[in-house]
Amino acid sequence: MNEKTYPIDSPYEAPLLETKLNIPSRTVETMVRPRLIERLNWCATVKLTLICAPVGFGKSTLLQHWALQAPERPAWFSVEPADNDPVRFWRYVIAAIDRIRPGFRVRTADVVKLVHPSDYELALTMLLNELQQTEKPLALILDDFHSVTNESLLDSFSFFLDHLPENVHLIVASRTELPIPTAKLRSYQSMERLDAEELSFTPQEGSKFYSSCMALDLQEEETNEWVRRTEGWIAAMKLAALSIRDSRHPSILLRNLSGASHLLEQYLMEEVFIRQSESIRQFLMDCSVLKRMNASLCRAVTGESRSQEMLELLEHVQLFIIPLDDQRGWYRLHHLFAEFLLHRLQRESPNRMPILLEVAGQWCEQEGLKEEALEYYLTGKHYDLAIRLLEEMTAKMIRLDTLWLSSQLALIPEPILLERPTLYFSYVHSLLLGDNDFAKVDRMLLFAEQMYEEKMVEWTEEARDDYWGSYYFIKAYYELVVSKDREQGYRYMIMSKQHKPTGVNLVFARPKRSGLPSILKEYMQKEEGHPGQKFLIPILTQLAEMMEQVDLANPVTACLAECYYEFDELDEAEKAARKALQSTGLPRSSRAAAEALLPARLVLARIQRIRGLIAAAKETLRETRRDLVEMGMAGALIFCDAELAQFALEEGDTAPADAWERLYSLNDRGELSVWQLYEQIYWSRLLMKRGRDEQAWRLTDRLLATGKRENRLYIEVEAGLMQVVMLYRSGRTEEALQRFQSLLYVAEPHGLRRVFLDAGEPAAELVSLLLLPQNRQREKSIPSIGYLRSLLSGFGKEMASGDSSANLKMILTKKEYEILRLLTQRLTNREISAKLGIGYGTVRTHLNNIYSKLFLEGREEAIQKGEQIGL
Repeated sequence: MNEKTYPIDSPYEAPLLETKLNIPSRTVETMVRPRLIERLNWCATVKLTLICAPVGFGKSTLLQHWALQAPERPAWFSVEPADNDPVRFWRYVIAAIDRIRPGFRVRTADVVKLVHPSDYELALTMLLNELQQTEKPLALILDDFHSVTNESLLDSFSFFLDHLPENVHLIVASRTELPIPTAKLRSYQSMERLDAEELSFTPQEGSKFYSSCMALDLQEEETNEWVRRTEGWIAAMKLAALSIRDSRHPSILLRNLSGASHLLEQYLMEEVFIRQSESIRQFLMDCSVLKRMNASLCRAVTGESRSQEMLELLEHVQLFIIPLDDQRGWYRLHHLFAEFLLHRLQRESPNRMPILLEVAGQWCEQEGLKEEALEYYLTGKHYDLAIRLLEEMTAKMIRLDTLWLSSQLALIPEPILLERPTLYFSYVHSLLLGDNDFAKVDRMLLFAEQMYEEKMVEWTEEARDDYWGSYYFIKAYYELVVSKDREQGYRYMIMSKQHKPTGVNLVFARPKRSGLPSILKEYMQKEEGHPGQKFLIPILTQLAEMMEQVDLANPVTACLAECYYEFDELDEAEKAARKALQSTGLPRSSRAAAEALLPARLVLARIQRIRGLIAAAKETLRETRRDLVEMGMAGALIFCDAELAQFALEEGDTAPADAWERLYSLNDRGELSVWQLYEQIYWSRLLMKRGRDEQAWRLTDRLLATGKRENRLYIEVEAGLMQVVMLYRSGRTEEALQRFQSLLYVAEPHGLRRVFLDAGEPAAELVSLLLLPQNRQREKSIPSIGYLRSLLSGFGKEMASGDSSANLKMILTKKEYEILRLLTQRLTNREISAKLGIGYGTVRTHLNNIYSKLFLEGREEAIQKGEQIGL
């Protein structure tokens, strides 16, 4: 049966709604985003640009802003469900083009007459030929294309797209993926795609949106948090802003922002949830309890045998589902959408949630995902299952994130936790490592003593040994690390061993961060009366011995290696570094070994460098790179690459440093977080080596501010020293000396040496200058003469042993160097005095300084040294 068609101007043809062809006017509450405008400008060279994202991600707004600034006005068609008819759809397309190419509608009058659901090629061929004739570039925007579901229309659109002339650029915005083949376009690089991730607002855009568009006076931290909570989803950001316009407490609303917030819940209900089938709604609610999901987990939790197809469908229709890998194996729901679904599940089926969480935990446990299983058990209040699992997580099996472990143990009611001392003391240990809440630790230890008095009668001898072994282990750690009472800590360590000779059975937390280039710098703080080397070496030695009981000594031993290195005991540093690496051979199942790898290897590479073994140092760094990748710690490559780039710069090769800056693209503006300290230190060093002092100064300013704020002694000293060197080499010697003297005063109580020795020639010259009486400002806090001489001795051991006059210039002042040169010519003291125009006594003073700095016994050795280097 033939379907009836109407000519375009037939009286039977419904009139077109002209407003659907208008480019929407810009409203006050929308914001132009230059990065996306530029992206669309760049996309104009391909056939098709697809903007695909869920509702409320700003697709139409972006197209509107782009269209209004485009050099050539594009054709615009806002598609609606009523346009799901081939004749109607193509009439609108022709009318949209006619808006910017007057007469086009007349020239294609026969096209719509020939459109038929099963026979469209002739009509569209005529349309395409007419487009080809226009020659000038033409952009056609189809907004809300997800409204198109008619198969015949989709087939005709696919034909149109495949044969689109080169001068036509099609831009399609849709909430769903295009239900037509696009692989050919992708393979020919004729298609570009913008998705929800690219459309999401950045923190900077969020700040501008709230201040300029919504007229809200919010702090930067608040706007950043709004963006983070909404994941840059502009609809949620705007609804949140509307909620707080009349509120005096935006921070409270921010903390309570969730998918269950009234305006947001209403929006998601009307725009998303009720538009889905009953089976999809139930599937989504059941899956809302999951942090992440794959088909197998969804099948176990929901009972839906077609879970893989359901996940693929949700992704296709862009239903706030985010793929977590390229293989589309794992997904998660947008956080606010998940909260909305979870709220509905709790309201509609409150008894179903614990069941779903138990099943999810069991599935994760079977798959070896113990940490996730634990979260599900605790969220569902299945404490017996959670405790059984936790007790399996001994130190030799798994090492958990500090704050995560602390937060999970905090979910177990105290009466239940107190029944299991191993878990109780694991919680205390996680508090020691994580929040540094020492007052709470004190209270918990006191309560543990009281608990023992009540429970000891019920416990077996083995249970009592577990209790006391764990108790004294925590006390030893507390005394060593917090109270810094080495003797008491050692006594507690012995007592712990007496009760548990094979080591305590706690669930150990790992430090807050892994893959760091230093453990020592994380914990070295500026403290009054800190005994430095005399304290740190024995305390770390004992702590390493204690942690060896539970196979967790590697990080402590690596930290010990760093201490020896900083105190310039290189042989001991090398020995400790190699010991820390003994358990890091592949395969590496120990997270403690992984934490030790980078700091220990960096110590070895630096020692090799000092000893002139440059090739060996580079190979150590390259080996470390390979191991980091194999251990899944690729984020730490930035530090190895920076070290290698420094070697290259010293050899005159700038390419690795250029590549490092391009690859890691660090930001040199704004306030620094503690997580950025090390990468910024490395960047500052590279910039200084390249003579880019202005940028390096800006970086070190930020580092100094963060170091002082966070009480990071080493960062403060290292950044301050870089600024001193920059001042000195720019000729501002007096200012450099003042700053240098203050730095040394801060560093001396801690015994810091290597940080200055590694700075090389400028630091050596500055130490020499500070030893001159006229440069020691006694009215200020100054380092001791002994400390300065010990540093100069360190420079001397490395530099005076060299066979070049350049090395001597790093140690001696200009006057001392000149006197040594004249001494080498066998001039007497009086002849030197007359030649230089200085007093006889002054010559003798300079000679004594030369003997001291170069470790010489007297005049004859000084002459031999001068002759040796050709003076």
